[in-house]
Amino acid sequence: LNQEVLIIKSPSDIKEQKKFLGYEWSNRKGDEGLKELHEPYLSPLFERGNPQNETKLNTLIYKSFLNTLDVIPQELQTYA
Repeated sequence: LNQEVLIIKSPSDIKEQKKFLGYEWSNRKGDEGLKELHEPYLSPLFERGNPQNETKLNTLIYKSFLNTLDVIPQELQTYA
């Protein structure tokens, strides 16, 4: 099996983690749970309306499984 490994790295800084995930956790009474940071949802992980977006990490992961990943876009090189 000749498969290259793609490693996704999340940031260690809390503020950067929130940006990476696109949400934060709220402990405010009556409003607990996950809260999206932006509307529409923004994250380098994926785009809801466009699952094949070449500038999102989910597409890199998909291409890695298919063994068709050639280039990691500049804006994602921090994470992959």
